[in-house]
Amino acid sequence: MKAKELMIGDWVFIDHCSNRLEPCFGQVKGIDKNGEDVYTTDGMVDISLLKPIPLTEDRLLANGFDRERNIGYVYDDGEYEVVVDLWNHGYRILHDRDVVMNIHCFSDVFVHELQHALRLCDVDKEIIIKEN
Repeated sequence: MKAKELMIGDWVFIDHCSNRLEPCFGQVKGIDKNGEDVYTTDGMVDISLLKPIPLTEDRLLANGFDRERNIGYVYDDGEYEVVVDLWNHGYRILHDRDVVMNIHCFSDVFVHELQHALRLCDVDKEIIIKEN
């Protein structure tokens, strides 16, 4: 990953966590001005140890998304509707049924990308990643 891909609050996968040898998840708390070190909930980490977290059905369901046949995974707060299509690698955000954002990815959809879209569209939805 590169520093310019990250924002405060983004979830990332950390190859080597400070308090144990196995990988873990962490949230970005800050980025140094050189973009080489990232401050996470696990401590300061070299950016080369960070990887994006793919969105999965389990992660979406755990965050309040519902599976809708032939549509994908939908989160609806009454004002905004967020639709994630894992099969076609994309997502869209609607506000009062008008499309605000429609993104197609060339590979997996990643958690931090969805977080950026939610923030950009002012959707009050926090994504949570839990360790297994």
